[in-house]
Amino acid sequence: MRVWVCAALAAWGTLGGLGLHANVEEVPCCPEEKEWSARLDILRWYSRTGGTEFAYSNIDQDLEKSFRGRKKDLDFGWGWGIRAGVGRKFCGTPWDLELVYTLFKDAVSGSSHAGQLSSLVPIQGYIALSSFPSRAKSQYELKVQTLDLNAARTFQHSERLSSRPFVGVEFARIDQEKLIRYDRGGFEANTFHVKDWSIFKGAGLRAGAEAKYFMGHGIKFFGQVAGTLLYGIFDVDHKEKLTPCPTRIKLNADVHKMTPKVEWQFGLGWEDEVNEGEQRVSVGVAYEGAYYWNQNQMVKLYDVTFRRFENQNEDIMMHGISFKFRIDF
Repeated sequence: MRVWVCAALAAWGTLGGLGLHANVEEVPCCPEEKEWSARLDILRWYSRTGGTEFAYSNIDQDLEKSFRGRKKDLDFGWGWGIRAGVGRKFCGTPWDLELVYTLFKDAVSGSSHAGQLSSLVPIQGYIALSSFPSRAKSQYELKVQTLDLNAARTFQHSERLSSRPFVGVEFARIDQEKLIRYDRGGFEANTFHVKDWSIFKGAGLRAGAEAKYFMGHGIKFFGQVAGTLLYGIFDVDHKEKLTPCPTRIKLNADVHKMTPKVEWQFGLGWEDEVNEGEQRVSVGVAYEGAYYWNQNQMVKLYDVTFRRFENQNEDIMMHGISFKFRIDF
């Protein structure tokens, strides 16, 4: 799509008034500018959240004594993600619009066993608190999806330095699922399951800035910081089941909340024109991350009879390496 100037039409009217005729050609207003852009990032991030402890390892089998040991948590690791976007520059102006979609997924687990002279104490699950298993295992899955629409203005401070502040809106969906199994020991042949879901759907305003500094031969340093204030609903469910017994607990604890988010990235790359100036290509690698406050709203259940529970209000952090590619045309 191109934007065409109207000066030729004005000239046509002037010449028409003089009784002359002129041939008018459609000429792009900024033929040397790249109007469209596309980007693709590959993400390799490490994620972590609070509230995932599932057992307490007591070094003494006598549970009537004070606990001396440590909590067992998940073995958090690295996951893969992708970011794709398309942008449109307003011809003849320093303004542009960009639509960016980000997807990140991670799945981790952890387990613990009671020793000959030690015991396991369950941390999650109301039913499990009265028994002491000899084995515990926990699994956790995270899926983060965001869609950002940003309006930005580019400032060229010098031949080497430029900045691009932006404002926009972000739509987000964050799925968390956790499953804990306790068995053996005091459960004998039974297995106790605790399953939690926390699904956030929301939107919010976003603002930030990025900068580039060229050192020569297309080599550049670049960075970006941004903040988002999200508001939405947390769809929270909690289930407990002791098999093969019919004992079950089901609890829904949906909540509306405002949750802030901050993100950052700093990297090194190369950017220059190719194909006789028809396109501009940029590649790079960056360290980046994102921090979400109060995103883990899974339930901690204290009492079934009086429905005493609380949402955990734990944060989520993701950070790692991203490999970047962008083309302007």
